[in-house]
Amino acid sequence: MSLESLANFFGYASLACFFSFWLWAILNSIPNGPKLALPGLWWLGIMGVGIACAGIAAIGRSKLWFLAMPLAIGMFLFVMYVIGS
Repeated sequence: MSLESLANFFGYASLACFFSFWLWAILNSIPNGPKLALPGLWWLGIMGVGIACAGIAAIGRSKLWFLAMPLAIGMFLFVMYVIGS
């Protein structure tokens, strides 16, 4: 496994953390849909893992690092805002 493919893996993992939050929000907003109860601190941890994965992707010069890093930082700040309000 080359360094670039490993960096791409971490870039995709960071994007998976980003999309998991929005999938959870959409599923919980459906009136009779499945309700997934995760406390806010879990989401903060998941977004922290997303930032770490984006950092590894940036160090490894992944093709996705320029997309993964701002999304991971933005979602971390957004989750902090949602938890605080």
